[in-house]
Amino acid sequence: MRRFICLAVASLLIGFHTPARSSQQFSQNVEKKINRDPEAAQLITSDIDNFWKAYDMAKPDYCFGVFKREYFDKGSDGLKAFKSARIDQCAFIETLAGHPRYYASIRESTLKINSMRESRFAQASASLELFMTMPSSRLFTF
Repeated sequence: MRRFICLAVASLLIGFHTPARSSQQFSQNVEKKINRDPEAAQLITSDIDNFWKAYDMAKPDYCFGVFKREYFDKGSDGLKAFKSARIDQCAFIETLAGHPRYYASIRESTLKINSMRESRFAQASASLELFMTMPSSRLFTF
């Protein structure tokens, strides 16, 4: 019953259904800035900490209102754009409630990302330097 009430309140707060949009619409929501300087790159990890805080506060019912207040409202611009394009609140709660062992299994590794920040930037910088010294700077993606 508490879960139903929580979902009903969440529905009133942000609308009952937010249709997922295409990846093209998602990319239009995020301002495109090309950064060619690895030293100027940003690795924003605050969304991870906010997610786990909301996750702990929302249990056992996984109330979407808690996630809205503690995770989405405090989220980075990237999270907000991703949410508006790809996250349906009911599916979000169902996924959390349906996979508690999965979330338990990834928690520790996701919380370690901050401690790996410097090594990741060093690796990215080295990769960029290597790429720039290649005879052809053409990059193909599939």
